[in-house]
This record gives sequence, structure tokens and C-alpha cells, in this order.
Amino acid sequence: MMVLKSAPSDLQDRVEIALGRLDALEFAYETTTLGQLVSMRARTHGSAIAIDIFERGERATYAEMDRWSNSYAHALRAFGVRKGDRVGVMLPNRIEFPILWFALAKLGAIVAPINMRYTPREVEYVLSDTQAKFAIVDESAVACMLRDGPLAARPRQGAGASRRADFRRGWRHPRSPAQGRRRVTRGR
Repeated sequence: MMVLKSAPSDLQDRVEIALGRLDALEFAYETTTLGQLVSMRARTHGSAIAIDIFERGERATYAEMDRWSNSYAHALRAFGVRKGDRVGVMLPNRIEFPILWFALAKLGAIVAPINMRYTPREVEYVLSDTQAKFAIVDESAVACMLRDGPLAARPRQGAGASRRADFRRGWRHPRSPAQGRRRVTRGR
């Protein structure tokens, strides 16, 4: 009677091939940015729902999310946001937040999320601590921030100091033109 056994070299070859495939997968993920992942998913699963803010009845497919985040990224770039910039983001739970996050990721900017319930003093601390160059604030919080907080008018100190700009044009969510407007402010 003959007994066939797997040769040790055959098993070693299979293990080496499997490890090689694993290394290739890890390398692919290590070199893929969040912005690239969003675009890749839009190509492979464009019509699938990517974001569902069920409390508000807001949805977006992967293709819409990719298209809107590209649009936001172009607008933010035109405003001056660049790779490595820190951007304070103070938005309520709505569909614009993840889309804005992906837009900033596509630019290579860093999101510094700010809780909508923070006091002006806490917001000022977050913006200062993160060294945010820009702040995107929901319109419902702008009045308080302009009056009492970090966006309040202060005397300018030299060229390029503390410039405020209204970023309403082209910023509203494509599905809800009347919903909240956003304001982007260049840091001090």
C-alpha cells in the first residue's frame, strides 16, 4: 500500500505564495488614501447607498458622494485649503459632514471636528490647539461665534491676519438648497 504525503517543500511554496499575496494587499491599502477609496468605491458600487442619515431622510450613493466631495474639494482648494492644512469643522449630524470629510481627505487636509454644543471658549481652544487655518461652521452657530467666540472681529495684526470670508456660494448641499449655509473662515 502506498501512502502519499505532501512534500514539505510543496507546503512551504503554498505558504510563501499566500504570504506574498497578503503583502501585496497590505501594500495596496497602505498606499491608498481615503479620498482614493471613495473614488474607487464609486467606480465599483456607484449606485449603492453609501450614506444614510435616516433621522433626516438624507441619502447619497457612492457615485453622488464622490461627485459631491470632488465639488467641495474644488471649492475648498479655490478658497486656499491645501495639503496638510488643519480645518476646524463644526457641523450638526447631516449628510454634508461626511462628504466634507472626504473632500478634505482628497485635498490631504486634516479635519479637526468641533462639537456643536461647545461654548465659544471651547471652540476657540480647539481651533488654537489644532492650529486650524480654516473653520467651517454651521450657520446656526455662526452668530454666536462671531459675537463671542473665536471668529469675533479682532484688530488685524499685519498682512494676512484674521481674514473672514463668506463661503455660501456653491456650498449648499445639492439636494437641499435651502438647508443650512456654511461659512469658512481663514484662521489667524
